[in-house]
Amino acid sequence: MPNIAWFYQIDYMKKSLFILLIGVLLAGGLWAQPKPKIFAYGLNGWSKYDPQPVISYKKKVASEVYKRLIRATGDYNTAVPTFVMNDGKEVVAWMDPKASVIGLEEKAYDICTSFGADSLNALAAILAHEVIHHYEKHDWNRHFAQQNELQKGVKMEDILPYETQADHLGGLLAFSAGFDTYRVNSKFLEKVYEEYGFEQKLSGYPALETRMKMVDNTIKELHQVKQVWETARLLSFIEEHELAAYYYQYVLKTYQGYEIYNNAGVNAALAALQLFEAEEWSYILPLELDGNARLDQVTFRAPDEKVAKRIELLEEANRYFASAGLLQKNNPMVLVNQACILLLQGETEDAYDLARKATRKSKRPEQAREKAYAEIVLGIAAAEMGEQEEAQEWLEKAGTVHAELAGTNLQLLKGTKERKSPPTDVKGKERIDALDLETFLMDAELDTTFEIGSENQVIGLRSFEKSDLFLHFRQGDEAIEYVVFHQTTVDYEQSSARGIKIGATQAAIQEAYGPPSTALQLSNGQCLHYKLLKLLFFVDAQGKLTHWTTYEKELF
Repeated sequence: MPNIAWFYQIDYMKKSLFILLIGVLLAGGLWAQPKPKIFAYGLNGWSKYDPQPVISYKKKVASEVYKRLIRATGDYNTAVPTFVMNDGKEVVAWMDPKASVIGLEEKAYDICTSFGADSLNALAAILAHEVIHHYEKHDWNRHFAQQNELQKGVKMEDILPYETQADHLGGLLAFSAGFDTYRVNSKFLEKVYEEYGFEQKLSGYPALETRMKMVDNTIKELHQVKQVWETARLLSFIEEHELAAYYYQYVLKTYQGYEIYNNAGVNAALAALQLFEAEEWSYILPLELDGNARLDQVTFRAPDEKVAKRIELLEEANRYFASAGLLQKNNPMVLVNQACILLLQGETEDAYDLARKATRKSKRPEQAREKAYAEIVLGIAAAEMGEQEEAQEWLEKAGTVHAELAGTNLQLLKGTKERKSPPTDVKGKERIDALDLETFLMDAELDTTFEIGSENQVIGLRSFEKSDLFLHFRQGDEAIEYVVFHQTTVDYEQSSARGIKIGATQAAIQEAYGPPSTALQLSNGQCLHYKLLKLLFFVDAQGKLTHWTTYEKELF
């Protein structure tokens, strides 16, 4: 008969060893190791309860902000972290690299809503910070530092470089996604510390005062980059594409996002297109969206100089599109843009093949526009190869989605396109905040100025209560060139010279001002350009006026 006491002894020894093992794990694991290996916005100790998931309108709002930030990264090759939200009150927001999760606490969401009109900007600021931790692979760097701590003398609590980069690139990411975090960032950080009861100096983080200074310094630099970015956008709207591409190139020194590469490439390509005579190239490419003005323009460059410059700009555009393609390999618009360049370089068959590839990659319903652009390129390529019937078939197919662009090219294909004369009515001087730009330029007072590229080229900003002024200035050997833009804010209350206010419909704008010289399709609406009036109206997807811009220029 088995000795029962012996079994009890064995069982007791097993339990003792198990308890001892748990003790060792706790001592060497939970207590000896740092807090959970997450990139938290802040830590105030262990939660006193297990946070529960939040599934409500709050998560829906935060998820939409998160999705916009993810799209703005332009990185389709890195796995997208899952977005979660809970009712915790410990870490504000976090990035967990092991679980591939980015999370937000409900308490942090509520703090964001206290900023009223800037609530979404506050949300974008905090989520962009965590998104950058993920896409910049900060966990790999931290893991490397941990593995080499003794040999390299790297302290794990020294996360300042990561936090600095997350704040810096996070601000740019938020801006590229359409959020303005500059006014809210430092105020938000201060309120988070107050509401969460954080100590001024959290273990593993810079002191609050240091973080505030870091945020302020980052904001100053981001503000400068934003000026260049906004100036580049405005220059492209008034068809100063070569100069716009130059400014986008400057932004790329700080932020290498898909949209920047793409915009730089588009503007370099459009600058090249301006050097084609109408008889050399008459079709309108998806790059342009509205090429009617180009069909009527006359270039004055000497032929040899023009052709050489065209070649240079097209090669530059190709480099930008290639870089954009590295960030978004599965984006069919990258292929469409590259196919457009091949068309302008005379590589028609290669352009056709690339456009066919773009149609195959445009399979999802939300990619209908990209597929239509690829079909327009196929139509133009077929026309260039003398296949008129095939060209017409492609353009008619594209016309079911993009009727205006495909229809214009069909008219050009058939020779039935009528060239419209631009509006000639220039009555009524346009001013914002009663500021006459020509008078302002005689003695310009600016809030900030800084040099771009050389001592002779300056960019400047002047902010008013309800408007902003952007200045490009270059001093040449024999001449001075400048472009100055004066842009309303979205809450500007005064009327234009012809009685148009923020919120007016596009129909009302055109009733007051007539048809625009060009109407550029944007991702979230249109830009209506009145060249003779030196005026830009921006309308949203619903056709409502969001803001407008006046400008003066003298370029040589």
